[in-house]
Amino acid sequence: MLHNLDCLKSFGQYGGPGHWNDPDFLEIGNGEFADDGTERARRINEAHFGLWCITSAPLIVSNDIYNITPMVLNVITNKHAIQINQCYDSQTQNAGDLLAEFDPQFNYIDTKSKNVWYKPLPATVGNASLVFLNRNYDTTAESFHIEFAILPFVYNQSKVTFCDVLDIWSDTSYFNFSAYRCEVPPAAIVFLKLFNCWQ
Repeated sequence: MLHNLDCLKSFGQYGGPGHWNDPDFLEIGNGEFADDGTERARRINEAHFGLWCITSAPLIVSNDIYNITPMVLNVITNKHAIQINQCYDSQTQNAGDLLAEFDPQFNYIDTKSKNVWYKPLPATVGNASLVFLNRNYDTTAESFHIEFAILPFVYNQSKVTFCDVLDIWSDTSYFNFSAYRCEVPPAAIVFLKLFNCWQ
């Protein structure tokens, strides 16, 4: 899954209506992603689906839908994740990419063990979406911190930027945040939508 994801790096600018970047079928519920009832299984399935969503990838499931578990069904039918996958901002013309591909200053946060993926959103949906990905597959959690003012959608990056934040997987909203800090478990993501941003 990570290999296919890495093949999308720097290609967000080429994805758009009629020519979407395609990292292949979703393996949610299959093999290593099988639902064994553990928290880890839920996390890796959410990570897989969320990363395909933020890169506007086609959402083609390859699991047995006749024997789908409630957890897997909840992941692949999450309305907020699907909304982010299905929308495209014609002004910025980018289908979603590693944040460092938008601006090299973000190389400090995109490392071997952690990435931040970013997708600009049309104004009717929000301002942007973020995925904090912990690439570790052992027991190592990773800390993330980002100021919203430095994100690519912000016009005046010298001023503090406040946004409302929706956590996609918990369906929880937070209001008037100027930054976001989180700790992400191994093989997991935090998936956010930023909206109602102002300075």
